[in-house]
Amino acid sequence: MSDSPEPLPEQPAPSPPREFIGRRGRVSGLSGAFGFGVAAGFLLWSLRREQVEFGTWVILGFLGLAFLACLHTLFRPPRFAVEDGQFRLDAPLQFRTPLANVRTLTFDDSLVVRFHDLDQLQPPEMGNKLRAQPHQEVRLPDFPLAQVEEIRQSLGMPSPNPDEPTARVEAFHRTLLTEVPRPYVTPALVCVNFLVFAVMVLSGVGVLNPRPLDLIHWGANYGPNTTHGEWWRLLTATFLHIGALHLLCNMWALWDVGVLMERLVTPLGMLVLYLLSGLAGSAASLYWNPEVVSAGASGAIFGLFGGLMGVMLLRRGQMPIEVARRVRTSGLTFLAFNLYIGFSVPGIDLAAHLGGWAFGLVGGLLLSRPRAGESFARQPWRPLLLAVGGGLVVFLAAYLVPTVARPSEEFQRVLNEFKGTETEVLANYNDAVTRLRNGETTERELADLLERTVLPRWRESLRRMREVDHLSPRQQRTRADLLEYMEAREEGWDLLAQATRTGNGVLSELAAVKFRQAEQILERMMRKK
Repeated sequence: MSDSPEPLPEQPAPSPPREFIGRRGRVSGLSGAFGFGVAAGFLLWSLRREQVEFGTWVILGFLGLAFLACLHTLFRPPRFAVEDGQFRLDAPLQFRTPLANVRTLTFDDSLVVRFHDLDQLQPPEMGNKLRAQPHQEVRLPDFPLAQVEEIRQSLGMPSPNPDEPTARVEAFHRTLLTEVPRPYVTPALVCVNFLVFAVMVLSGVGVLNPRPLDLIHWGANYGPNTTHGEWWRLLTATFLHIGALHLLCNMWALWDVGVLMERLVTPLGMLVLYLLSGLAGSAASLYWNPEVVSAGASGAIFGLFGGLMGVMLLRRGQMPIEVARRVRTSGLTFLAFNLYIGFSVPGIDLAAHLGGWAFGLVGGLLLSRPRAGESFARQPWRPLLLAVGGGLVVFLAAYLVPTVARPSEEFQRVLNEFKGTETEVLANYNDAVTRLRNGETTERELADLLERTVLPRWRESLRRMREVDHLSPRQQRTRADLLEYMEAREEGWDLLAQATRTGNGVLSELAAVKFRQAEQILERMMRKK
């Protein structure tokens, strides 16, 4: 009787891998790649008639990097897998760790993964990278809240403890998503701004540096026009932008703060706050810079940040400190950056920024006034009250703006004629000086050119510039600078002609002083623009 071998114990079959992919990854990657690709193509097409400058390459580089990032998200969306008790992250980072080491899976605008022991991450370098982060966590975008809850249930992981900060943050987002599941006002505003800019460029407006006259034609805020009955410019100016870079920066900020405000104060409240803040910024610009061509959504966006600060002041108990701290840092950074740019760069309409922010702060306080048992979806009378009351305030402020004198058309005509004369006269003078240095002409011929051609035409332009009247305050300042520049040039050429005929070196040095003085005046005028 032979002994039969004992059967081996059955090995547990390896568990099939479970892979979790961010549901919105491919959609956001495809839509982003399409949008950035169209924007880059449109910019390249529109630059056929413009000189390509450094700023153009910066914008194209930004669009190209964004396009590649969206393609990466399209083909490699955020994902992780669980297999044989191992948690493996495949994108955007790559590492693995035992599933038991995963402490929590929570939601904070994305899937947030925290661990018990960072030393159990493989490769070890990943643990060191996470230690260097403030919260020692991994964020996976494009995982909505519903998917995070499904993943926790699938893996048998409990929800976060209600006493933990992560639970409060997730509950905050759940409340907002319940009341406003999908924002639509912010995307609509972004699309309208891009559409208006595209139509302007297709009509011939410059992509990077549009001319002020083109902006005025399209509805920019300009005191001499606005205060003479064209009050609609207070609103239309908020949908115009002074170049592609201006548009991209503003739309980035609008998307960042707009979605959150839309969920905090309802879509209607956010729309009212945005429009009235833009109007308030335009009215403030009329008071402070009535003769500056003003355009852009900056005043309205500042109003949204001001409204967000108002919400935080009165809703501190309903907003987790973690969210409030992040929002406060983002808002203050935005405000500080724009204030710095406004004080350091000439031509920035700082009054519109501050006017929009001040109105937004008051509007945010009204929209977020706390009531017992009131949810984040405020009663509809609050946005309506803001629309009526705020509209009356903006209307009264605009009504009290002093009427700005219309610019003299005669001055503009004289100025345009002078620009042509200056270009031609300087070209003739510089050509004569070059020929004199090359020995192709004589000093007497140079003096004849100055006395018979250059000075007579220059003095005729100077006479016409002195005689023009009925100027606006800005035109008066411009003419004063121009007269100073033209007189310095005239005296320099007169002295040079005398020095050339008499051989007097002192007169030649005085002429050089006058020419340097004219160049300094010209540089000062350019800095004022």
